[in-house]
Amino acid sequence: MTDNIVMMQLGSYSFSLERAAYQTLERKSNYRWQSLDRVGAKPIAQFIGSGSDIINLSGVIFPYFKGGLGQINAMRNEASRGKPLLLISQFGDNLGKFCILEITENHTKLNQYGIPQKIDFSMRLMEYGDDDLEILL
Repeated sequence: MTDNIVMMQLGSYSFSLERAAYQTLERKSNYRWQSLDRVGAKPIAQFIGSGSDIINLSGVIFPYFKGGLGQINAMRNEASRGKPLLLISQFGDNLGKFCILEITENHTKLNQYGIPQKIDFSMRLMEYGDDDLEILL
């Protein structure tokens, strides 16, 4: 029997081969630039800081192999808490707090009772940001 190796941890939900295994992870980082108008010259761009990262996960669940049918509901329960969740990489790196924006599921290979043998899923996360910053007035 193999150990349940965690691929990534989002809040209390673990992605692993024993549960929901993501097959792809896409991370989008953006950087904010503001265009400033100038008299008699073209506008100039000023860097105003990093934007929020977006992470898209997609994967597959085989409910009868491992993890059962409740995996998507467990993801939705994490999302419905309405709180930013700590994201920890497979290497133990703290990636910061992220919000679940969207969860999509697709049931295929239905048996005679309509129970899926395969569930494809995707999840979109947005970086929450640092709420420990002091706001200058």
